Amino acid sequence: MSSGVKVDPECIEAFNQFKLGKKDAFLLFGFNQNATKIIVLHKEAKLPDDQKKTKNEQWDNLVSMLPDNDVRYAVADVHYNTSEGPRTDMVFVTWAPETATIKQRMLMASSKDALKNALVGCRTTIQACCYPDLDLKAVVDKFKGTLE
Repeated sequence: MSSGVKVDPECIEAFNQFKLGKKDAFLLFGFNQNATKIIVLHKEAKLPDDQKKTKNEQWDNLVSMLPDNDVRYAVADVHYNTSEGPRTDMVFVTWAPETATIKQRMLMASSKDALKNALVGCRTTIQACCYPDLDLKAVVDKFKGTLE
């Protein structure tokens, strides 16, 4: 079911810059005041130190920016290791805490595909309703990788 909410072109531009330029660590999306558009709420610049530990610390920054009582979408890089070497993959995150209103959660669920289809290239989707759902180790497990 579609909500009729539009994706602001700035979302696609920011995502393409994220994907190609790699200057942002993550993007945070949400609804405008009238809930008629999905807009970019925040772009987090990558830290100058390019070590994996520092990169994954920015995952913690993303999680800390998610509100306790409102919904959000995010795109982020996750850095991990496999038996074949280090990897980085993009993830699409939907954040719908149980403390958000039913209306907010329904709007998010019915608008998710519009945004996800506009942002081509994310390897997996993480649907989170509480902070433990976004534990980095659990996310990396989805890629069959490790943090070490």
